[in-house]
Amino acid sequence: PLFDQYGQVVNYISIKEDISARKEVDEILHRRLEELLMVNTISMAAASQLDLNSLVSLIGQQLEQSFNARSVLIALHGHDSEFIEIPYWTIDKKRVTPPQIKYGEGLVSHILKTRQPLLISNNFRETAIQMGHKPVFANEYGYPKTWLGVPIISGQQTVGVISLQNYTKEFAFNDDDVRLLNTISASISISIDNARLYRAAQQEIEERIRAEQDASRRTSQLSVLYEIGHSLTKELELEVVLNSLMENCKQLAPVDVFVVGLYDSENDQVKFIKFNDNGKERPHIHLEKDLDQYITGEVIKKQITIHLPDCSDKTTHKQHRLRHTTKQHALSYLGIPLFRGNEVTGILSVQSYQPNAFSPEQIQTLEIIASQAAIAIDNARLYEVTRRKADEMSLLYEVSLGLSANLDTDQVLRNLLEKCRQILPMDSFYVSVYEERSHLIYYPLFYDRGEFKNVPVRDIRVSPGLTGEVILGAKTIYLPDTNDPKVADHYQIIHVGGTPTRSFVGVPMIVRGKVIGVISMQSYVPTHYSAEEIRLIETIATQAAIAVENSRLYEDARKEIIERREAQENL
Repeated sequence: PLFDQYGQVVNYISIKEDISARKEVDEILHRRLEELLMVNTISMAAASQLDLNSLVSLIGQQLEQSFNARSVLIALHGHDSEFIEIPYWTIDKKRVTPPQIKYGEGLVSHILKTRQPLLISNNFRETAIQMGHKPVFANEYGYPKTWLGVPIISGQQTVGVISLQNYTKEFAFNDDDVRLLNTISASISISIDNARLYRAAQQEIEERIRAEQDASRRTSQLSVLYEIGHSLTKELELEVVLNSLMENCKQLAPVDVFVVGLYDSENDQVKFIKFNDNGKERPHIHLEKDLDQYITGEVIKKQITIHLPDCSDKTTHKQHRLRHTTKQHALSYLGIPLFRGNEVTGILSVQSYQPNAFSPEQIQTLEIIASQAAIAIDNARLYEVTRRKADEMSLLYEVSLGLSANLDTDQVLRNLLEKCRQILPMDSFYVSVYEERSHLIYYPLFYDRGEFKNVPVRDIRVSPGLTGEVILGAKTIYLPDTNDPKVADHYQIIHVGGTPTRSFVGVPMIVRGKVIGVISMQSYVPTHYSAEEIRLIETIATQAAIAVENSRLYEDARKEIIERREAQENL
């Protein structure tokens, strides 16, 4: 103010200055400072992470906070990769997992190819579709109103895209947002590159560790296989081979049930030579009928390994038409065919009462063991056949000596029984003598489970029985199972007290074209005799026939001499 000489205000002097430009600059500087602070915060956070998944999650969360954005997408693309990886995508702050997105399609691919930012402020649906966009979550969330995306560039490579979306407002982002997002993208590109390199290095380290573990496991596996192969090939006793095979399989896998079966292709049957269930042997289990109805038959006929992780699964049960030979059955099944060349000779099966018991590595190892086992079992069987033939020759020689060294009928027959028991499996054994003139059948020897029995004389015309059938037919009769209803329809079976036997072999003793009797061996187990065993007793019967005839002639001559002496004495 201006004052006069009396101190009164008489006028004013004022100075006016326009500061709007300075205020605008201050606001720009303040905004730039905030942007730099935002970029620095995101950059510092990104630099602190090396795990790629953690890094992109951290960047995504920082972008949501900094831009107050509810929808953020981070996409990554490797050089020459066919697909785009999207490790982070939120819509309305909800994490979503998209399907695989092929490189070359859509807005992200457009940015990756052009290496330029893309801002769609309105008419997103029409614009995006023209650019090849394929909606992913449109049915659930609709289409964005505004879409902003910028490339992530590292050196000469575009390694990814950062995108902000607004699903409620058009023109939600402006050029300042594009510039700021570009700056942030540039600042984090090195961190993303480092994280990707770190992940690649970690993957390489993990692969090397896995390779070393695989190599170590393979070396250990080969060592075990060598030991198994050595232990199998050095043994020739079949039972020893089977037991060794079972123990080796149990060391490699959780085996509760161990089975080895031999396939008879001529009769389409399987005979299990080893069936161990939780340490208990289950002998004499055979599959004689409807082999195709069993999983064993499927393995053999298709000549393939079959692995059933869970036999209780209804689909598995129906698909393989599972039938069980025991009341309690395993849940995990593995059946492996045994080969001789291209021919299937049997099956090796391991089973567990727990589902999903066998891993792929264990299955592979067991298949290798099965190939070794097939050779070892074949060798053991050949050895057994050779040894059996040698034993048979020795037995036949001893039988011949024993039969010819004695003319007493009782002693001859007891010697015959002892020799037959040494090599032939039997529970019962008898020798019958037939007198053609009287039509009577006598049983001078009848042995059953360690006891000798007296069997009454029978008239072949009244009750021939199986013995009479053999005599009348003059040929061997083998009945695998006397309980078979068809057997009762064709033969008259006479039981001589006690439990009836199941397997019956009756062989005629023939001298000079005439049947003089029958030798029979029997078992309480069905299907107990092989063709080789039947052939052997037929050979023995030929020798026994001569001995029995000589003994009978001797007895007749001795009786005649006694009668003549008595007649002379009476004179």
